[in-house]
Amino acid sequence: MKITDEVIKQYGLSEFQSILKDRSSEEDVAWGHILLNPLGEDKFNELRQYGELVFIEKGKWGLALKKLTKTEVIEKYGPLTSEELGPRGGFKSAIYGATKFRTNFDKF
Repeated sequence: MKITDEVIKQYGLSEFQSILKDRSSEEDVAWGHILLNPLGEDKFNELRQYGELVFIEKGKWGLALKKLTKTEVIEKYGPLTSEELGPRGGFKSAIYGATKFRTNFDKF
């Protein structure tokens, strides 16, 4: 569904902006609207029809309408050159070209 000015006002959303940065590269990885006020559970869940709700930081949520894809990362930064896994094989970071990301674009 399309986000209208009425929806922005109804749910107390910010203007469209970058809402999430990669923790290593500080590159923007998601764009949408920040929830400016706490919502009840019902209204919070209603927002899912417009996009993906993402946790930004303690007490701060965003409605992601666009997320950086692995294809876009490769086009902008270059191919995957290195990947770091944890002791149990879980993803820790990846380097595309010369830029290190902590965002797992395979699951993002």
